[in-house]
Amino acid sequence: MRMKPALLFFLLFTALLSACNLNSSSATGTPAPVITPTSTANLATSTSLPATSTPAPATPIPTFPPVITATPLPPTATPASSATSAPGVKIDVIKMMDTNSGWAVGQFISNTTDDILKTADGGNTWKAVTPPEPSRGGKHALAFFQDANHAWVNYSSQPASVPPTQFTVWRTTDGGANWKPTTTSLSGLTMDGFTTNQISFTDANHGWLLSVLGVGMSHTYFALYTTSNGGDSWTLKVSPDKNNAEMACSKSGVWFRDANHGLLAGNCYGVIKGLYLYATGDGGDTWNPMNLPPPASMADAFTNESVACGADAPYFFDSNKGMVMVTCSSLNNNQTSRWIYRTTDGGANWSSSPMPRAYGGYFFLTSQKGWYLGQTAADVYAGVNVYKTTNGGSAWNQVSGTQWGGTMDFVDDNNGWIIAISGSGQAFVRTNNGGLSYALLNPHLAP
Repeated sequence: MRMKPALLFFLLFTALLSACNLNSSSATGTPAPVITPTSTANLATSTSLPATSTPAPATPIPTFPPVITATPLPPTATPASSATSAPGVKIDVIKMMDTNSGWAVGQFISNTTDDILKTADGGNTWKAVTPPEPSRGGKHALAFFQDANHAWVNYSSQPASVPPTQFTVWRTTDGGANWKPTTTSLSGLTMDGFTTNQISFTDANHGWLLSVLGVGMSHTYFALYTTSNGGDSWTLKVSPDKNNAEMACSKSGVWFRDANHGLLAGNCYGVIKGLYLYATGDGGDTWNPMNLPPPASMADAFTNESVACGADAPYFFDSNKGMVMVTCSSLNNNQTSRWIYRTTDGGANWSSSPMPRAYGGYFFLTSQKGWYLGQTAADVYAGVNVYKTTNGGSAWNQVSGTQWGGTMDFVDDNNGWIIAISGSGQAFVRTNNGGLSYALLNPHLAP
């Protein structure tokens, strides 16, 4: 497998297509990795959350983050003013378990190394519970947080100067108090590097790890590992050497609804017509194309060579209910549309509904309830509309507006956290009324 000679061509090619708005921005019910800016300049002064969930007018809010009338936070929250002497925390990935406790991947402001963090007061203060990864400097942490006690973490070099000879997955069963490593050899695997971009578990035992090995000539070469014992050991299921999955196109993500049945999604950026979506029924040993019915408003979406389509990482809520977001762009008129595809029978049948806007981050609390930060373009944050659905995406209602996009995490109908992005700015905001209004948090080190 020769990947390095074509790396520059691939990067230039995908950059050109991105300039044509062939982008499928995404976020799933389980937070997915995002590229986040580091600057927090020109962000609004912090305000506090409203004490009640009284509906507010669904009109655009002209600041970043939105400024609202200050009222006291719940008693469990720490006022931002008390954080002046504590190191600040930059949150990159958030997974809350309830209104008070949760996990995050982030860094203390004085440090650029990824830490695994926990909060017990709704995201105001954080403490590090990082696994003892040797030489963490220059590495990126990728984690999957299943519940308050179970989590898995892998560190990858960014970029790796030479291909590694092994990878390590850390796991905890006691909320980060203790971590156990499992190291897996990469001997015999053809690769230019090894960068993990997804870890997911369906229960405490069954999990999957997806890593990029290299890119070239419109291909993203990858490896897929699986575990059935909670991470005590990992088995290679897919690789270029096995030649049992399509290596063409970029890979958005993989999700298994049980130990055997899973979906692999990607984006071909118009190089190959149709949709990159493959299914397995034998735990990942073999993969076959899955043919979704085309959306009613674009009947030739998956057959027209002038249409570029991509699928976000799939997600299943249980063994039957699942979803995948599909974005298609016409190369003739540069128009982009997005649909949510849903299944209620484990993937045997799918139905689609149009999204209110073609770009933006989304989060589904259940198969029926979800939120969407709808953008007019992938890099345009002015006039972002916040939508909510209570019927699985069949219909969306606008609940508010912002001047930022980002990734969301909700624990119930009212309480949500957003890693907000606008241009080069990044902030951490919270809502306690289902997205009607927001407050800027000032996360910092717990005393």
